[in-house]
Amino acid sequence: MGQQAVATSSVARGPIRLWPFVMAAMVLCAMPASGDVARGSANAELTLAPAPADSDGDWTYTIKPDDTPAAIADRLLSENRSAGQLMGYNSRARDAALEPGNTLQVPVQWLERRPRPARAIAVRGQAWRTSHPEGTRDLLDEGDRLNVGDGVRTASDGYARIRLADGSTLAIEPDSRLQFNRLTQYGRGAMADTRMNLKQGRIETHVEPTEENGSRFEIHTPSAVAAVRGTRFGLETREDGTLLEVREGEVWFGTRQDMQPIREGYSAFLSPGPGSEPVIRPLPPTSQLASNADGLESEVPLQARPATLQTPAQDATVKQGQPEFEWSLQGDSEQARVEVARSAAFEETIATSTWETGDSARVNEPLEPGQYCWRVATRAGGDSTATSPVNCFRLAGSLDATRVISANTIDDRVNLYWQSVDSADGYRIQIAEDREFERIVQDREVSEPEIRMRLDPGERYHVRVKGLAPPPMHSDWGEVREIAVE
Repeated sequence: MGQQAVATSSVARGPIRLWPFVMAAMVLCAMPASGDVARGSANAELTLAPAPADSDGDWTYTIKPDDTPAAIADRLLSENRSAGQLMGYNSRARDAALEPGNTLQVPVQWLERRPRPARAIAVRGQAWRTSHPEGTRDLLDEGDRLNVGDGVRTASDGYARIRLADGSTLAIEPDSRLQFNRLTQYGRGAMADTRMNLKQGRIETHVEPTEENGSRFEIHTPSAVAAVRGTRFGLETREDGTLLEVREGEVWFGTRQDMQPIREGYSAFLSPGPGSEPVIRPLPPTSQLASNADGLESEVPLQARPATLQTPAQDATVKQGQPEFEWSLQGDSEQARVEVARSAAFEETIATSTWETGDSARVNEPLEPGQYCWRVATRAGGDSTATSPVNCFRLAGSLDATRVISANTIDDRVNLYWQSVDSADGYRIQIAEDREFERIVQDREVSEPEIRMRLDPGERYHVRVKGLAPPPMHSDWGEVREIAVE
């Protein structure tokens, strides 16, 4: 045969796949070379049409009101493809009328391709962007563009929210690494191909539904693949495997060779290694069985109850790092989520955790030092929700520790110098006769990282220093330095 050919049914043309391609070639090779078959006779029920040499499958386009071949070609096809080629590919005349609701087959390789970068829309704490191909790493800021090959990494206090070109969003949680492998839009937004690699940590996604079929949204982890079209789900990769939680829609999950659909309301866990099968469990049920007055079982909706808050307690001060919130659930089959605001009135919720079935969590966005209030929302069943009372607490920031770097003594005069501390308004220095600082002989506050004083000669002393700043900042004593006064 002089050119590549595609076999299509004369009755109804469906999506072109590789196997009809091969079958047509086999049939044609097996049949005698007659003029009727070469022209596509009715007896053979086969017609031949040229296909692009770089064919990568077809995309099914649903015709809309007021569509014309020229308008579709202008909106979808690359510059080297025309409306006439599109209609010929579908065995239709160039000026044929198009009926809304019918479909056209469009070779994917004919579609106009545009790289569409993602953008950071919120950043908290420390997060970095790794640029491709340079391999440089810079702090990620709100508004930064992320191109194909770029990556995002968050620290233990880091968080980033990313918006894709189609409106889908990703929340990259602390201690996570994500790389964008493909960010392609076909035909002015008609179809998108988005692929990412979650190398570490957890992300929460909200994938916008696609108007047409054929769009691709995949997230790869070291042990699994999640493929979706319009859904909300969480994905976490760990040393022992990958965890998927589907909140809306459906996600195809598994290895590249063996994927299965995970429906809304279910989680799946896949361990690494050959032969692993996903462990699928339901999220908390929407109802449970109870016995009625006749002794028969009937379905009773679950009722959410307000949780009891544990820590941080009311008016507590959290001094170290990001707070861990703890509570106790009061109902059955409940999920809980922490909500944090600046005031007890909760005019605006500034941070939340993911929905949990346990009794503790951290919020997704790092909190800066300051005053906060928190509560727990609970849900059980489809519409039953409850909210706990509110506790308010103070999150204290921490100054860096300092240490004495030089101690000069001349007779009974002592000159002490220590490392300066960023954001410190001053310093507190204590000198004691014992290492436990039970017998303190000097306790002073100074504005500069140095001091001069007199001490009794012939004695040994212990010195410690810490930075000073107004609440909610705090600091700990630096390491103890022993000095001898001759």
